[in-house]
Amino acid sequence: MPMSDNFDWELRGLFRTLRMDPEKAFRRDWPAGEEEEAPSGLDAFYNELQFLLEAGEYGQAEDFLFQQLEEGELACLEMGLSFYQQLAEKSDGDLAAHDFSREEVAQGLADLCARFGLPLPSE
Repeated sequence: MPMSDNFDWELRGLFRTLRMDPEKAFRRDWPAGEEEEAPSGLDAFYNELQFLLEAGEYGQAEDFLFQQLEEGELACLEMGLSFYQQLAEKSDGDLAAHDFSREEVAQGLADLCARFGLPLPSE
Protein backbone atom coordinates (compact mmCIF):
# COMPACT_ATOMS: atom_id res chain seq x y z
CA MET A 1 0.00 0.00 0.00
CA PRO A 2 1.58 3.30 -0.99
CA MET A 3 1.81 5.75 1.86
CA SER A 4 0.14 9.08 1.37
CA ASP A 5 1.83 12.38 2.14
CA ASN A 6 -0.71 12.90 4.91
CA PHE A 7 0.07 9.69 6.83
CA ASP A 8 0.47 11.37 10.24
CA TRP A 9 -2.75 13.32 9.73
CA GLU A 10 -4.57 10.13 8.71
CA LEU A 11 -3.25 8.28 11.76
CA ARG A 12 -4.46 11.08 14.03
CA GLY A 13 -7.83 10.99 12.24
CA LEU A 14 -8.10 7.30 13.00
CA PHE A 15 -7.43 7.98 16.69
CA ARG A 16 -10.12 10.69 16.67
CA THR A 17 -12.56 8.30 15.01
CA LEU A 18 -11.91 5.79 17.78
CA ARG A 19 -12.04 8.59 20.38
CA MET A 20 -8.53 7.91 21.64
CA ASP A 21 -5.99 10.49 22.66
CA PRO A 22 -2.97 9.69 20.48
CA GLU A 23 -0.63 11.37 22.97
CA LYS A 24 -1.76 9.15 25.85
CA ALA A 25 -2.79 5.92 24.18
CA PHE A 26 0.46 4.02 24.58
CA ARG A 27 1.83 5.83 27.61
CA ARG A 28 0.34 4.30 30.70
CA ASP A 29 1.03 4.60 34.36
CA TRP A 30 0.60 1.05 35.54
CA PRO A 31 -0.34 0.78 39.20
CA ALA A 32 2.61 -0.15 41.34
CA GLY A 33 2.07 -2.72 44.03
CA GLU A 34 3.97 -2.95 47.26
CA GLU A 35 5.67 -6.09 46.02
CA GLU A 36 7.37 -6.40 42.67
CA GLU A 37 5.48 -8.95 40.63
CA ALA A 38 6.14 -10.15 37.13
CA PRO A 39 3.71 -8.39 34.79
CA SER A 40 1.03 -10.49 33.20
CA GLY A 41 -1.57 -10.12 30.49
CA LEU A 42 -1.75 -6.69 28.92
CA ASP A 43 1.01 -5.36 31.19
CA ALA A 44 3.46 -7.95 29.86
CA PHE A 45 2.28 -7.31 26.29
CA TYR A 46 2.83 -3.56 26.70
CA ASN A 47 6.21 -3.98 28.39
CA GLU A 48 7.59 -6.32 25.73
CA LEU A 49 6.30 -4.23 22.85
CA GLN A 50 7.77 -1.08 24.35
CA PHE A 51 11.08 -2.83 25.09
CA LEU A 52 11.43 -4.02 21.49
CA LEU A 53 10.50 -0.60 20.13
CA GLU A 54 13.03 1.18 22.36
CA ALA A 55 15.69 -1.38 21.39
CA GLY A 56 15.16 -0.54 17.72
CA GLU A 57 13.80 -4.00 16.94
CA TYR A 58 10.93 -2.62 14.88
CA GLY A 59 10.33 -5.71 12.76
CA GLN A 60 10.48 -8.02 15.76
CA ALA A 61 8.13 -5.69 17.67
CA GLU A 62 5.65 -5.75 14.79
CA ASP A 63 5.79 -9.56 14.63
CA PHE A 64 5.22 -9.72 18.39
CA LEU A 65 2.28 -7.32 18.12
CA PHE A 66 0.48 -9.46 15.55
CA GLN A 67 1.22 -12.68 17.45
CA GLN A 68 -0.30 -11.25 20.62
CA LEU A 69 -3.32 -9.44 19.18
CA GLU A 70 -6.68 -10.55 20.42
CA GLU A 71 -9.33 -9.51 17.94
CA GLY A 72 -12.11 -7.58 19.55
CA GLU A 73 -9.90 -6.55 22.49
CA LEU A 74 -9.91 -2.75 22.44
CA ALA A 75 -6.75 -2.50 24.57
CA CYS A 76 -4.82 -4.56 21.99
CA LEU A 77 -6.08 -2.34 19.19
CA GLU A 78 -5.10 0.74 21.19
CA MET A 79 -1.57 -0.59 21.73
CA GLY A 80 -1.25 -1.48 18.06
CA LEU A 81 -2.38 1.94 16.89
CA SER A 82 -0.04 3.61 19.33
CA PHE A 83 2.82 1.39 18.18
CA TYR A 84 2.31 2.54 14.60
CA GLN A 85 2.01 6.14 15.71
CA GLN A 86 5.39 5.87 17.43
CA LEU A 87 6.91 4.36 14.29
CA ALA A 88 5.33 7.10 12.15
CA GLU A 89 7.08 9.69 14.32
CA LYS A 90 10.50 8.17 13.56
CA SER A 91 12.64 9.73 10.86
CA ASP A 92 13.15 7.93 7.56
CA GLY A 93 16.80 7.50 8.52
CA ASP A 94 15.94 5.91 11.85
CA LEU A 95 13.48 3.53 10.24
CA ALA A 96 16.01 2.57 7.55
CA ALA A 97 18.76 2.08 10.17
CA HIS A 98 16.51 -0.50 11.82
CA ASP A 99 15.51 -2.27 8.58
CA PHE A 100 12.04 -0.70 8.46
CA SER A 101 10.33 1.76 6.12
CA ARG A 102 7.41 4.17 5.93
CA GLU A 103 5.71 1.75 3.57
CA GLU A 104 5.94 -0.99 6.20
CA VAL A 105 4.43 1.36 8.78
CA ALA A 106 1.53 2.12 6.43
CA GLN A 107 1.04 -1.55 5.53
CA GLY A 108 1.18 -2.63 9.16
CA LEU A 109 -1.41 -0.05 10.11
CA ALA A 110 -3.63 -1.20 7.23
CA ASP A 111 -3.26 -4.83 8.37
CA LEU A 112 -4.09 -3.90 11.96
CA CYS A 113 -7.19 -1.97 10.92
CA ALA A 114 -8.32 -4.81 8.66
CA ARG A 115 -7.90 -7.30 11.48
CA PHE A 116 -10.29 -5.24 13.61
CA GLY A 117 -12.65 -4.43 10.75
CA LEU A 118 -11.79 -0.73 10.74
CA PRO A 119 -11.74 1.36 7.59
CA LEU A 120 -8.58 3.28 6.88
CA PRO A 121 -8.85 7.03 6.41
CA SER A 122 -9.21 7.98 2.75
CA GLU A 123 -6.00 8.75 0.95
